[in-house]
Amino acid sequence: MTPKRTHSFPRTVPVVIGTIFTLLCTLTCERIEPASELVLKTESVTERGAGEYLLTGRIINVGDDPIEQHGFCWAPSANPTINDEVTNLGRREEAGTFTSTIAGLPGAINFSVRAYVTNSQGTTYGKVLTFTTPRPDLPEVVTLGVEDITETEAICHGVVISDGRDPGTERGICWSTSPDPTLEDAHLGTGTGPGDFVIQLSGLNCSKIYYARAYASNSAGVVYGENVLFSTPECKLTKGVFIFSDRDGVWMMNELGERAPFLSLASRDLEVYEGKIYVHNGHDVSVYDQLGNLVRSVTIDSQVDYPYKMVVLPGEQMAFLDNTADLVSITNSAGALIKVISLTGAPADASAQSVNGIVVGNTLVISETGNGILVGIDLGTYKWSVFRDFQHLSGWLGDIDFSEGSYFMVQARNIYAFGDQEGETLLAEMPEGNNIDIAVLGNFAYVTSNFGNKVFRVNIQNGSYEVISAGLNYPQSIELVR
Repeated sequence: MTPKRTHSFPRTVPVVIGTIFTLLCTLTCERIEPASELVLKTESVTERGAGEYLLTGRIINVGDDPIEQHGFCWAPSANPTINDEVTNLGRREEAGTFTSTIAGLPGAINFSVRAYVTNSQGTTYGKVLTFTTPRPDLPEVVTLGVEDITETEAICHGVVISDGRDPGTERGICWSTSPDPTLEDAHLGTGTGPGDFVIQLSGLNCSKIYYARAYASNSAGVVYGENVLFSTPECKLTKGVFIFSDRDGVWMMNELGERAPFLSLASRDLEVYEGKIYVHNGHDVSVYDQLGNLVRSVTIDSQVDYPYKMVVLPGEQMAFLDNTADLVSITNSAGALIKVISLTGAPADASAQSVNGIVVGNTLVISETGNGILVGIDLGTYKWSVFRDFQHLSGWLGDIDFSEGSYFMVQARNIYAFGDQEGETLLAEMPEGNNIDIAVLGNFAYVTSNFGNKVFRVNIQNGSYEVISAGLNYPQSIELVR
């Protein structure tokens, strides 16, 4: 037999083959690296005082896509996005730390914040961190001064030194004829936050002393600056044709509504007779000329129990309406009692109103009832009768005037005209209630509105009206002087 032949390779052959294979792969195969991902971290929120917060983030790995934008976003909600409040720090090519400082956040709010990076793949966010802003302090405000003062306007300056860490702090000026005006008085605001501000005060009256002060208001409360006192110039009238009263005194007023103080004596009741001005207060009547000089004083007879309203009669006799007992008391020019007329038995008894009356011919016409009755008293016989029945009109009747053959009457919100025959015409519907007195000159009626603190001028031809004097203190009686 022929013996079987065997072959053997040197031990180095496999090594050589592996080396050749590796060399071939190195020269011919493409190397595949794993993808690089963006890695982002929100590191910290640090309060720096004065309402500022330092936000710190870090890009650990930029990734394969270029960074187009990065920064921080924050909101009171749990997961803020770039659609909320945001800082934009722009493009970035390298990993590393980045920061932003934010301020002006409202107090006592829980905020969430996180870093973000935007690339071609979208927006990536870091972990959410939370912080709470401290409760705001009261703001600090200073009244700087008043300038450019006219009869009706002035400029007032103020400055908010600190908003108390509340960016919503409101600021402005309040003013009044009394010290320490508040937001319950006239006031006007402008803008928010710290800094200087300027307010134009309007609706002022001539010959008045005013107090103005700055205010600032935030969620912690309202604070005021010091009072600044200023005076408006003296009133300059072109014509002094009307006189009216309010709780501050008696005023002369022209047809344009420009007014000047006549007396500092407050009065609810005025009458003009033969060029003299009668000012009535309780049991006292003071008579003045048109320059404000006292002509005489009259004390009303004590038998006149409650002389609430007055009408001057021919011969300077006076009629006083007692609306608590349905009485009309007639006195002579010295105040001595002549006659007491009882209106008991008139329609809607015991409802006499605190309004003026008028004398037309020999008849005294007064508003006897809150339910719409005008009573006429014959001044020769002192007998009364129903002059006109307006009970179909809703509400009480105010003062009456007579001009060029027609009667004019105010009601709470309306002005009527009527003649000697039955029926009335609605001339105007007013915007504010409690129109109390009326004086007619030509085609215009001048009406006091004590709830509105205004005097209106009403065109009795077409019913249009305008405010000609505002900012009064409960005006009441108005009379035509000349």
